[in-house]
Amino acid sequence: MHYSSIDNMQRCVRKHVLTDATLAGRSLKILDVGGANVNGSYRDAMQGLDFSYHAADIDAGEGVDTVLSPTGPFPFADESFDVVLSGQTFEHTEFFWETFKEMVRVCRRDGVVIVIAPSSGAVHRYPVDCYRFNPDSYVALAKLAPIELVDSWVDPRGPWHDLVGVFRKQPAGPAYVAPVVEIEELDEALQNTYPINDDPSVEARAGTDLYLEYLPRVHETLQPRSYLEIGVWSGLSLRIASCRAVGVDPAPRLLEPLKPNHEMALMTSDDYFLEEGLSEQITPLDLSYIDGMHMIENVLMDFINIENICHPNSVIMIDDVYPNHVLQARRQRVTQHWMGDVWKIIPILQKYRPDLLLVPVNTEPSGTLLVVGLNPTERILWERFDIILEEAVDVMSDPTPDILERHGALEPRDPLLEYIVTFVRQSRERNDWALDTGHLRNMIAGASPRQIAPQ
Repeated sequence: MHYSSIDNMQRCVRKHVLTDATLAGRSLKILDVGGANVNGSYRDAMQGLDFSYHAADIDAGEGVDTVLSPTGPFPFADESFDVVLSGQTFEHTEFFWETFKEMVRVCRRDGVVIVIAPSSGAVHRYPVDCYRFNPDSYVALAKLAPIELVDSWVDPRGPWHDLVGVFRKQPAGPAYVAPVVEIEELDEALQNTYPINDDPSVEARAGTDLYLEYLPRVHETLQPRSYLEIGVWSGLSLRIASCRAVGVDPAPRLLEPLKPNHEMALMTSDDYFLEEGLSEQITPLDLSYIDGMHMIENVLMDFINIENICHPNSVIMIDDVYPNHVLQARRQRVTQHWMGDVWKIIPILQKYRPDLLLVPVNTEPSGTLLVVGLNPTERILWERFDIILEEAVDVMSDPTPDILERHGALEPRDPLLEYIVTFVRQSRERNDWALDTGHLRNMIAGASPRQIAPQ
């Protein structure tokens, strides 16, 4: 199960189940057709619901509750489930339309049917691989059942570019108003709790200037016209911006009121970029700062989305790229000072985006990465998204010594950093939309013994 597929299922649940008072107000029976746990399960996408989960598949396997006949009807009564879903299964189903009709039959009148299937990608037999799906595929299925297709989209992330469809027999119930959740409870759910460690090395900090001392110098030198920040927390870094600034955070703990030139988007960064026209309101975007969830999938998605609305003379900064102990780099938080696996963004960009200039900075406590030479038309991170994440999560293990020892990071007060940011600003002011990263690379290479991480 690839990351974007689970992400799409979570989006369906948030958009079509949690918002429906009829469904969100009761304990749901969920049927997952093709629900064997193969590198993950949609069960993990059901946050916020009271539910029982039943997985059915044509073979016994991990997490399978019922083994289905490949050709016969489902062994369930009519209208016996509230949510019936199937993902990454229809391409492996020779007569998927028969499966779909059965899904509709066992779904309640006020329930939801969700289907996710690839529109592209390589052949992957399990045990067969018969189809790829275009948007009209789900329109045709809705006519066959019959049922109404109420929402669909093609995921821009490859290589599968999944087609997502949500179907209903009748219109959704009244809108559901969620109860107020305390910020402390939401924060704990987002970033986990952490233990108190007696070993001081586990909670080590490193770097010279604090990142909150370095960030104002970037603002002063770049003089951005607009600024976007992912992960606001106390608001200290957002308050540095003297230009129009937008902070994106579902649960900030602002220490002071926002300035008139600042605004908050109280949502996740994924929802911010999915909201039609919202992110375009911050363009032209000159400077961004990523300090959100400490998981590589979130950092990578934030980078891709931000670059998509940048221009060649924009700058993206990424916080927490340097864990100071291997335990600080765990995906599950086990330390107070926690960077998660944000560090993986460096080798990912080095491998897949050698066109970018990566400038790591030795800020305290956990390092900062400057990225220049952005190209919003470059699509490789989109096209290989799930493959990149599979490598990052399943193949990359602990951070390398180069990461832990911050090899090649520039000191925050190094004049070379000011030169780089000044060069970017001047290129923007000249309306030069082909930033000469070659010149900057030569400057860095000639500044021996100072050098940045290998490109």
